[in-house]
Amino acid sequence: MSQFLSFAEIQKATAGRWLRIPKKPFELTGGISTDTRTLVPGQAFLAIKGERFDGHDHLVEAAAKGASLLIVSRDGIHPPEGPAALHVNDSVAAYQAIAGIWLSKQATVKTIAITGSSGKTSCKAILAAILEAAAPKAVVATLDNTNNQIGVPQNIVRVTPETKFVVLELGTNHMGEIKPIAQICPADVAILTGLGDAHAGNFASPAAYASEKAEMLRCLKPGGLAIIARNAVELLENTGALEGKNVLTFGPEEDADIRVSCPSQTLVSTKVNIHLPKDKLLDFPSRLGGLHQAGNIAAAYAAAEFLGAAPAPEKLSTLMANLKLPAHRMKVLDKDGITWIDDSYNANLQSSIAALDWVAECARKEKPKRVFLCLGDMLELGARTAELHEALAEHAAELIFPKDCKVNFVLVGEEIGDAFKDFPAEFFVDAEFAGQSIRPILRRGDWVLLKGSRGMTMEKILEEI
Repeated sequence: MSQFLSFAEIQKATAGRWLRIPKKPFELTGGISTDTRTLVPGQAFLAIKGERFDGHDHLVEAAAKGASLLIVSRDGIHPPEGPAALHVNDSVAAYQAIAGIWLSKQATVKTIAITGSSGKTSCKAILAAILEAAAPKAVVATLDNTNNQIGVPQNIVRVTPETKFVVLELGTNHMGEIKPIAQICPADVAILTGLGDAHAGNFASPAAYASEKAEMLRCLKPGGLAIIARNAVELLENTGALEGKNVLTFGPEEDADIRVSCPSQTLVSTKVNIHLPKDKLLDFPSRLGGLHQAGNIAAAYAAAEFLGAAPAPEKLSTLMANLKLPAHRMKVLDKDGITWIDDSYNANLQSSIAALDWVAECARKEKPKRVFLCLGDMLELGARTAELHEALAEHAAELIFPKDCKVNFVLVGEEIGDAFKDFPAEFFVDAEFAGQSIRPILRRGDWVLLKGSRGMTMEKILEEI
């Protein structure tokens, strides 16, 4: 059983009120759990009310499984016999406070926080792989997409005294969500992968979105490093969050501190050049395609270098050759001679343009006879929905494919259908119907790109084939 905070430390962190005082308040608990299915004896059980479940309905089960402490926020709770019980005003805020105290006690752990409108998960995976090579079994990184108000503390409490690096994604859908999670993990390195139009419907303006993301930078530790996409600097400067900070910029721009380029690309290998300060050049092949992924590699490498964990160039090449990103992110696979490019996890304007540009550039080199661009609606864009879909259509109209390559647009959703109405395309209400339609006409040698917001489940086109 791992040793965690004491009962007294948890009570102090949460400003909770005892419903049943522990017999030994300064005794250490065995960790914290929010799920009775995985709870082990000695852990504290924190009852959180979610959209589809309420932990308060499982207190008896938690006690039966050996929970040492029950933390509740529902009024009128009569805790089951056995464990100590603590009432808090807000279970999620309590979770964050507990995680923050726990991380602050790990004096030697280096914390890296990552946010951005896209690229967070890829950058996290790249950096975690680099750090794991330097410190095997001593890296904790965000699992899957657990980057929200509950997910961030959930990952922090996985840290142990043996952990050397913790790599955390910080996500947001609405104003005010970054600040509380950034405050519990003040970073030695903060990476902002870019500012785009993700969740544009939930933010009043690009400036408001930048201000939200800037909360992570405001929590940067003294002497820490901010690694920022060059094209995001102007908006961030307007927030004041970069004042007095040690900043490195990255991107394809000539004036970026770390300049990236991809001299040649195929679907399975990209030649990456990373021009570092002091005329240092990293030149290597990578399985991760696209200029945007080269930027993520550059940002991750810069973070590792600052932390004294940068690999030798040949080691970096090997790491990037073996790296596997989470599902539905730039995954290229062959199925019965058909090449599938599954980038269906999510989409905004910038990530959609990046995917289209990458496929078009690779097609100019590899010259497939037919390419199917399966594009779904980009969601959560609010009043800018039509504008941003039309911008994508304008960009798509300018794509350059080989002359003898037939490009087929397969469009899923009303918004993208309206924006692409003048294109020769097939239109579908959902991905399942789209998959059923294109199944009979695909043949060996075809390329199929899947791109759309998570709610469009564009991967179903592949699953149907």
